[in-house]
Amino acid sequence: MAMVNEEALKIMSVDSIRLLELARSIKTWQQVLTTSINEANMTNDFVRLRMDYDKGTFSRILSGQANMCPGRLKQFNEVVGHDLTLYWLSDQGGYELRKIPKTLEEELKKERAEKEEALKRVAILEELLLKKKEIDSNN
Repeated sequence: MAMVNEEALKIMSVDSIRLLELARSIKTWQQVLTTSINEANMTNDFVRLRMDYDKGTFSRILSGQANMCPGRLKQFNEVVGHDLTLYWLSDQGGYELRKIPKTLEEELKKERAEKEEALKRVAILEELLLKKKEIDSNN
């Protein structure tokens, strides 16, 4: 299968690298769908309901007797919260899959904002803890 070049690895997250390696170990489309659901710690029924498939159709998709149209693949990835299916498809064709830099920048901005919010919460908790210690020492 395709090797990931060093430049691509520099901008890939640890999770993306893990998904790529996992994708390389999967042999069939049915396995990649099932593994995607399992990786998300979800049940087939949960994913089926979120995608608004009837039970029979989704069962046939998972068993390889029916196909998922490309438009639904994006929805599937959004439901399970990762792109294992895309990594698998690209690897099968010998291609590398990487995020568009603009998308990567948007994700980094979001992560930084979440980190900043978490740091604010930690500062508030530290302040409350110090006040509690002060009150406890005065009693």
